[in-house]
Amino acid sequence: MDNPYQSPEADPSQSDNQTPYTKPTLMDTLFSFSGRVPRRVYWGVSVGVMVLFYAIMFVTVGFEEDTEPSTIASIIMLVCMIPFLWINLAVGVKRWHDRGKSGWMILVGMIPIVGTIWTLVECGCMRGTVGPNQYGADPT
Repeated sequence: MDNPYQSPEADPSQSDNQTPYTKPTLMDTLFSFSGRVPRRVYWGVSVGVMVLFYAIMFVTVGFEEDTEPSTIASIIMLVCMIPFLWINLAVGVKRWHDRGKSGWMILVGMIPIVGTIWTLVECGCMRGTVGPNQYGADPT
């Protein structure tokens, strides 16, 4: 009969926190708020979304004769801005996760000047935590 007061035995070579990294799908990368992304994905998505948004804005507003955009151009830009904002928020949160911090740290970017510099340095330049953290496996 087993002793109920004996400590459980486990093989130390098989750690539970060493889950392998599985590459997320494009939809998970762009629209999900869970997981981690490395710097290259953060920069690629940020620059890509910005270029796409400005291209759409140029096409809708650039061909107007008036100096003010029409109502249709404003509606098109608003409709495009909503998913672009969501994508930037999702990738930003996952980048903070990669640094080992809460996704709420994305609000640091709202602090004038200091927040922008802090976000640029921490999310754009610094490597994420090495190995798995509470938000998932290491994506690099």
